[in-house]
Amino acid sequence: MDDGDIVQRINKRGRFVDTYIHDLIDGDEYYAPKEQDRTISDMIEFIETHNISFMFEYDVDGYPVEVYALSFSECELARMEIAHGYEWFIGFMNYLMDLHEGIVHE
Repeated sequence: MDDGDIVQRINKRGRFVDTYIHDLIDGDEYYAPKEQDRTISDMIEFIETHNISFMFEYDVDGYPVEVYALSFSECELARMEIAHGYEWFIGFMNYLMDLHEGIVHE
């Protein structure tokens, strides 16, 4: 990976924060998704198949700042701090799918 690549660092609260590789310090835990051939359709099918719902926290201006993925029984599967745009969705879904496939372990 290059210094300019972004990974999801796991902060002290157990949440994901987008972080450049060169900003990581010794001992940081992070998730760096490998390249996948998953499509948005694959991700939507995964959400439907596993009955996943999403809950958002918003800042004072009404922008979403954190997303929680919940299972059908409302158990938290994962959470992630998010930025504006849609790129967070692809990274978050790849993480959930990697977790389900046993590629990454919590």
